Amino acid sequence: MGQQKSKIISGEPEVTKKEKVEKVEKEVPTLRLKRRRSGSRPKGVGKKPKKTKIRSKKYQAAKKKLKIKSTFSIKKAIELLKEISNTPFDSALEVHIALNLKPKETINLKKIKADPGGVIHLKIGKIKDKTQKLIQEFESLLKQINQTKPSGGKDFIKSIALCTTQSPAIKIKPKE
Repeated sequence: MGQQKSKIISGEPEVTKKEKVEKVEKEVPTLRLKRRRSGSRPKGVGKKPKKTKIRSKKYQAAKKKLKIKSTFSIKKAIELLKEISNTPFDSALEVHIALNLKPKETINLKKIKADPGGVIHLKIGKIKDKTQKLIQEFESLLKQINQTKPSGGKDFIKSIALCTTQSPAIKIKPKE
């Protein structure tokens, strides 16, 4: 007994792979042509949508307490950071100083070096430390930076920001 091929009879005609490919090419002919000619993707094709960063409720509440557009004195900034700090561990107090450096110019301080963008990132203490101790650390850092300032540099420090671990940053008035 020979085997017979069985066909499922439906209301639609049978479609081959070649016909499926041709159908797809007819639906999207412009994308394939653009890709072949330019060698790169057409605009808007294959790009991932940008993800917006979702912050925690505690971070958002802390940010509301701060006036982000305004700058503060160092003492007021440290007090604000102590008030809004809500981590279950002892957070580090970090200072970020943007310097006005020329493209290939570098600055070397004790244990500190500016990154390629001209920004110094440094931990100056823990948020639980006394305010006066943190202010002294900050002022000694500024003193070191001003001593290594290149000659003729008026506005050597662009901006200064203070933050703790998992908190928004607060801008500081630079004293020169």
